[in-house]
Amino acid sequence: MARKIVVEHIDDIDGTPIKKGKGETIAFSVDGVDYEIDLKDKNAKEFHTAPSPTTSSTQLESAVGSVGRLLRWNRRRRAREQRKSGNG
Repeated sequence: MARKIVVEHIDDIDGTPIKKGKGETIAFSVDGVDYEIDLKDKNAKEFHTAPSPTTSSTQLESAVGSVGRLLRWNRRRRAREQRKSGNG
């Protein structure tokens, strides 16, 4: 029996595949918790230009909350996909 393992990077914002050699993995921390997300070049650029700590606290809290919600949503989506495919 032959076995082929394929690693596919998926953009954590829009859920689309990232072409080989494109995109980036971005590491960041929120409240002492480290995260990594994979993003296509376009979404990575938007992420890098998101509010910085020098922006108002309201804007920053909104951005941080959005990233947290996005990460949780993607985790749930991937778990559902794995259950459907019988791999989880």
